[in-house]
Formats: sequence, C-alpha cells, structure tokens
Amino acid sequence: QDYVAAQVVSAGSPLGGMTQHVWVVDTTPPSMIFVSAEALSSNTLQVTLQLDEPGTIWCQAGEQAHVGSSTYCNDGDLQDANAANPCFFENFIKGSSTDNTLFRVEASTAFRDVDIEVNTIWERDGSGHASLTAEYAYMLFCFAEDDWKIQADSAASPSVSYSAPSHPMKVSLADVNSLKSAIGVQT
Repeated sequence: QDYVAAQVVSAGSPLGGMTQHVWVVDTTPPSMIFVSAEALSSNTLQVTLQLDEPGTIWCQAGEQAHVGSSTYCNDGDLQDANAANPCFFENFIKGSSTDNTLFRVEASTAFRDVDIEVNTIWERDGSGHASLTAEYAYMLFCFAEDDWKIQADSAASPSVSYSAPSHPMKVSLADVNSLKSAIGVQT
C-alpha cells in the first residue's frame, strides 16, 4: 500500500506507483465548425466559427479562381507543398500585422462561437493589401491550431516523464478547403 501511495519521482527508477498531473498527449488537430458568415458593411465580412478544443483561428479573404486577378490568392492557388512559394495556405491565412491582414481570434473554450472580421485582402506576394470591395465575391479561408503546446508547456506541475511537444496540432489544407466550401462565396 505504501508503494501505491508514494510518488513515482523518476520514471527510470520509480519510488512508488502514484503519478500526479498525467496528461494525455493531444495528437489531433482541432476541427473547425462553421456557424455563419455575413457582410457587416460594404467592406467587412464576418465569419462565426467554433473549434472542438481550445485553439486559435485565423481567416483571410481570397478571390474566386474564375473571377479574380493574379494579384491575390484565389481558391485554386492555395498550396501546401512549399512554404516559400506564394499562397502557401498557412502563411497566407495567418496574414501579416504589417499589411493589416492579420485576422485572428482565440477560441479558449470548445464549442463556443467566435467571430472573425475580415476587411482587407492580402496580395499573393505579401507586398501589400487592399480594402475589400463592396458587392464583390470573396472566398474566406480559415486556419486553426490547438493550444496543446501552450497548455502543456505552462502546466504548473508536469508529469515526471513530461516531454515538451514540438509544435501545436494544425489543420490541413483539406480542412481549410472543406470549411471554405461550407462558408461559400461572400459578398
């Protein structure tokens, strides 16, 4: 009975069988859940989303492939092959605070509505931006990653066998495209 109640202390040479603060490693990215989308004004679109776990969501406006110019990323341009090339989905959607294209919200509670307002479109080469145009058809692309790394690294008392996660779990380009289809064209 003493062994069961004693702390492990070291995973390699346990002094007991009790391990407090055990965390199960999060190995799945968050799921983005579409709630609604609407135009708030002539140059601002809003999308309401939920995550199935705490995380961060970013959104970005893009053009439709058959309508737009070559200045902006469109729904046929997003790629996940090379982060150094234009329209790499994660970099593009996360935007840039320098270009006023950073549209992010923290979803600190699972299954709670969060709103993201988008009012500019980022140039595909990251060199500039433009305000959204009234009555123009845009696609909204959203990206999410969970807060697992933040939560695990800042735990008050991690397990004795704790190993820091290397990165948060992130949605895939397929997830981005699936949500884009659910949101549909916004004007």
